[in-house]
Amino acid sequence: MITKKLKILFVVNAYNSFQKDLIESIAPYCNQIYVCVRYRFGSSILKYIRFLNVKSFEGSNLIKLENLPSNVRVFKISVFFLPLALIRNLIYKKFYIGIVNILDKEKIEFDLIHSVFTDPSGKTAFLLSEKYKKPFIHTLYEDDNWLKEIIDNKLFNFKEFEDKVSFFTSNSQRKKFNFNISKFKVIYNGYNSKLYYQKSKEESKNYLKLDNSKKYIINISTVDSRKNQELLIRAFNNLSLKYPDYDLILIGDGPKMTYIKGLISTFKLHKRILIAGYQPHNILNEISH
Repeated sequence: MITKKLKILFVVNAYNSFQKDLIESIAPYCNQIYVCVRYRFGSSILKYIRFLNVKSFEGSNLIKLENLPSNVRVFKISVFFLPLALIRNLIYKKFYIGIVNILDKEKIEFDLIHSVFTDPSGKTAFLLSEKYKKPFIHTLYEDDNWLKEIIDNKLFNFKEFEDKVSFFTSNSQRKKFNFNISKFKVIYNGYNSKLYYQKSKEESKNYLKLDNSKKYIINISTVDSRKNQELLIRAFNNLSLKYPDYDLILIGDGPKMTYIKGLISTFKLHKRILIAGYQPHNILNEISH
């Protein structure tokens, strides 16, 4: 049970989009939240090498400190990073040492550790839970292919992991990868009924100052290669003349945003596609209607 006395240490690979939302949505129910996020300072240097595309690894894309709640403190843990699989097994050690140094220097006390994504934050948080003897929750967002890569490359020993903590994942993944089912618990995505509730389309359109005569296709997502907004833009370009009463709204931000804006300009769709960028939960509620 979350109470206002609880102090949580989050170990995350990035502090943007849903990881930021996850943490800040529970901030009102906690006494204090500490966030240790990996800061990949190497990308700031490597971005000047023309043939390397490291934009998705830059701090400006990975750490968003806007509208930070007063009881949330974010610590950037400097870890030299190259987007090469060869050194991934070493990253968590640097991440772990950096967090320990911060916790000791700031004299931080916490009741619970929560990590998001396995490589390297989950592995790092597991070691922290062992050192500080604190409960450990891990949220696994990896899809099957991503998880298989972690297991195949021995980036994390899940067999050791499952004997010590409850692990939150999907039923299909725990069966597919032969995890010890007795040690696992599945928690499905929930929602806040105070944020998300039924409203009429007309009410929401008026609130957002949208054209009531128009219909809207809405994409809410991080703007990156994996989400493939490029395909969406190209498809909408093909459909735009046939369906003039439809417009497209893009919600979110990410490393591919500059490219997506260029694509919209190339297709001359700036009057048909609204780029809304990152939006808080109350706006997402209106948009979802």
